[in-house]
Amino acid sequence: MNRYAKRVRERWDDALSRVGWEEFERRIGEYYASQGYRVEHTGTGSGFGKTDGGVELKLFKDTAYIVVQCKHWNAQQVPHNPVHELIGVMHTQGANGAILVTSGEFTRAALDSAARFPGITLIDGPTIRGMIGPIEEPLLQPPVLAPMPYRELASYSRRRDAVLFGVAIVATVASLLVYTHLIRTATLPSTKKGSHVTAPVVAP
Repeated sequence: MNRYAKRVRERWDDALSRVGWEEFERRIGEYYASQGYRVEHTGTGSGFGKTDGGVELKLFKDTAYIVVQCKHWNAQQVPHNPVHELIGVMHTQGANGAILVTSGEFTRAALDSAARFPGITLIDGPTIRGMIGPIEEPLLQPPVLAPMPYRELASYSRRRDAVLFGVAIVATVASLLVYTHLIRTATLPSTKKGSHVTAPVVAP
């Protein structure tokens, strides 16, 4: 998304806003399938990571061939550029219709651009929510840890090696102390209970 794009006027905070791109596309595909369309997934939601001119879904029904592009944007408005791109894709694909779906909002320029071209339909956040209905909250996924930069990894490895070396030194010293204690204990003369030790007599 363009960092200069306009922010949405009202940001959604619901289950649909929290699903991933693939799930968003899948839900839209399921809706059109329920309306009697044969749906072909060509975007990230297909599971193969392939794309076809920026189109995520292709819809077929009787003589209708419609290309669908999905924008799961919750924070920024979809500008007019994707509308123009989709018009070009529609003609390139030989489709007789095109749909641009967002989970958020369109800019005024995008709405005006679509109004000038027949066959282009824009579906915004409130509309798509009314189409697919309420959905369950997505399951929380464990956070994916970013790989540690090389310098930090090297520094961490050195600190870890230093700690392990210190532990090894302490263990070695402790072992030597125990061994020395055992040696001294073994070399001391044993004194049995009831025995009497006579001191040597020194002659005058």
